[in-house]
Amino acid sequence: MYRFVREQADRSSASELIHRLWYEYGYRYFILRQPSLHNYLEFYDYLMALAERCERQGVSLAGFLELLRQNMGQYRRLEELEAPVRPSEGVQLLTIHKAKGLQFPVVILADMGNPGRSAGGFRPYYLSDAFGITLNLGQGNYFSLLGERETEAKELAEARRLLYVAATRARCHLVLAGTLRRSGGGQAHLPMVLSALGLEPDTMFQRAIQPIEGCRLRIEPIPEVSRRELESLRPPNAAAKRPQPDPEALAAFYERDPLQRTVRRREYSVSQLCEALEPEPGRGEPVFEPALAVDRLLGEYELESRFGSLVHELLARWMADPDGPCPQPEWRHLGIAPEHRQECLKAAAELARRFLDSPLGLRARRDPGRQTELPFLYRWQTRSGPLYMSGQMDLVFRGEGQTWLLDYKTDRSLREGQYDLQLAFYELACAELVGEPVQPRIFLLRSGREAQPVRRFTAAQLLEGLPL
Repeated sequence: MYRFVREQADRSSASELIHRLWYEYGYRYFILRQPSLHNYLEFYDYLMALAERCERQGVSLAGFLELLRQNMGQYRRLEELEAPVRPSEGVQLLTIHKAKGLQFPVVILADMGNPGRSAGGFRPYYLSDAFGITLNLGQGNYFSLLGERETEAKELAEARRLLYVAATRARCHLVLAGTLRRSGGGQAHLPMVLSALGLEPDTMFQRAIQPIEGCRLRIEPIPEVSRRELESLRPPNAAAKRPQPDPEALAAFYERDPLQRTVRRREYSVSQLCEALEPEPGRGEPVFEPALAVDRLLGEYELESRFGSLVHELLARWMADPDGPCPQPEWRHLGIAPEHRQECLKAAAELARRFLDSPLGLRARRDPGRQTELPFLYRWQTRSGPLYMSGQMDLVFRGEGQTWLLDYKTDRSLREGQYDLQLAFYELACAELVGEPVQPRIFLLRSGREAQPVRRFTAAQLLEGLPL
């Protein structure tokens, strides 16, 4: 292994070396064989993300190793380092902390009436920002009282923050379930939800819920289950000790060929559907848009897609106050190095301003109900079952008596009809959302031009050839 690293040090990238050491030289298998080390499996993803970031920034292998050496034993989070999330099928059981950054079509928050281990009970001390450790010396002690109040306020704020994180993991369906406790529920999530909805525990099933724009609410009691009913759900002889299997009797079973099951995929993003239907979209020779001063930087560090994300974020933020100053983006999510941010921001602001001041942008600004970066989940009922399509529309607004659907593009070159299929999927979802036909447009930010799709599709045409 040492000989391999020496020979490849000046030929292979850091990420390629890590990949081969992990899979071909046994590091992964060594950890898999020891369950106590399984927590370290995800470190590979972070190490690969760090290596790829260094490669984009032009850092050599020696510089990458020096960065690792400086951070070993520091136990601190590296800025702007996001490991890729590996999607998985089926039902997932996650803590709220583990679910950060993820979203699912359906989310169930269970046992929301549980106030947690910290609710109630005696505490020997409290941690105060003003006084440090304050010993709990009983009632009447001034510092104990301040420490208790400060701790309760912090824990309540943290509980509310976790509730927000948990509730926003759902894309389209959120189930809140729990048992309301009469005491000790100050930090439980269920009382917070009921209070926000203006519901009292004793009358919540008799009163109508105030409607909330954009969502449907329904409240139902959880039926009581007696102990006898619970016992009846247990399989017969569940408590009996299982007999030990005979290895010889199981030999024939393990010699069989493994059973193969095919799980039909049901959810696709718009980008995945477009790639499946048109691997090479567009036709004819590419038409080049005007160049930008930042193009050389974008090409050298492969920042084209990240620059596009920056422009989209600026437009979404700036549409809230089009006449105000340029908003500051959330850099840690964009993956652009600090030394490149100012140049990228200047070019992105120029493109965003070009749309805001265009006739189409001025029309959008006049609609107070305009929506930016609008996510959606569209359901198709096919012969083999439902199919779900997810995506995000850049801008939807009303103007001149009709609904407009816009998709921004920062591409340097485009072919005729290159984004027609993508826009058709967006149009299908948007039309069902607003209940009327929409006017789809592509806005080319480099030249400030708006373009209509060359080809139009019906729902039946879009459904043909999908990977069902």
